Amino acid sequence: MPPEKVRQLETLAKTLDGLGEGGIKGVADMLSQQFKSEELALGGHSELAEEVQLLGVEDKMLATRGELMAARKSQLLKRKLERSR
Repeated sequence: MPPEKVRQLETLAKTLDGLGEGGIKGVADMLSQQFKSEELALGGHSELAEEVQLLGVEDKMLATRGELMAARKSQLLKRKLERSR
């Protein structure tokens, strides 16, 4: 199975778990980031699509979700600047 499909299934599984635990806010975050990821992939930016997903490294890190999102935003901005040169 392609890695992007595995990540999608993991996101759906975590989302369902979150619903079962009553974590609506976290579920909304995961779904909105997954939507953005799909949008980027469909727009031809598959290399950026994985960057906006919440699922992955943060499950194994001490950094908070907010810190990771800020770092990813910074990384995306740097890439955009590099490409515009």
